[in-house]
Amino acid sequence: MFLMHLFQANCYAEESYSLSSLHCAEVSVDLKRARSLVRVNEIQSTLQEQRYLINAVFWHFTLQQILFTYWKTSETIFAVCTCSF
Repeated sequence: MFLMHLFQANCYAEESYSLSSLHCAEVSVDLKRARSLVRVNEIQSTLQEQRYLINAVFWHFTLQQILFTYWKTSETIFAVCTCSF
C-alpha cells in the first residue's frame, strides 16, 4: 500500500514538473514575442521620425532655394532698373 502511494505521488510529481516546464516555455515564448513587437514598434517609430526630419530638411532647403532665387532675381531687376535711368 505504501509503495502504491509512493508511486502515485511520484507520478503526480513528474506530471507537475512537466506541466510547470511547459508553462515556463509558453511564458518564455510570449515574452520573446512581446519583445519582438516592442522592437518592431521602436523601429517603425524611428523610421517615422527620420521621415519627418528628412521632409523638414527638404522643405527648408527648398524654401532657401526659392528665397535665394527670388533675391537674385530681384537684385537683377533692381540693377537693370537703376542702370537704365
